[in-house]
Amino acid sequence: MNDVRHKLQSYNRLKAMIKSCELDIEELKSEIINAAPTISSERVQSSGISDSTADKAIKIMERTSELEKRRKRLEIEKERIENAITILSPQEEEVIRLRYFERRTWSYIQEKLNYSFSYTRKIERRSLSKLTNYL
Repeated sequence: MNDVRHKLQSYNRLKAMIKSCELDIEELKSEIINAAPTISSERVQSSGISDSTADKAIKIMERTSELEKRRKRLEIEKERIENAITILSPQEEEVIRLRYFERRTWSYIQEKLNYSFSYTRKIERRSLSKLTNYL
């Protein structure tokens, strides 16, 4: 169950990492546009761009490709968590969402849902047990 807890706790981190990858990709695409050679400032070869500009563009494209692969892996992890949550009852989903996605305290959860502490924890354990096969 600790493995399931860890994966649920990583949900917000995954979302942040995906967004970070997207921003990095956006920034690199901007660099590609800015890396276009200017004829007046660079030695022009028959292809129209200098070796250094071509090398820079290739490195940017390779880095972009790496980031896109990483983003895809992170999105799959995030989607796996979201898919697993769908097997829970609304009550179980609410406890998991509050505890792991919103990082609420047990006292907050029991007050919000109007459950006892022991009942809230029982719902959590039951939910984690169900999620074990999916995460």
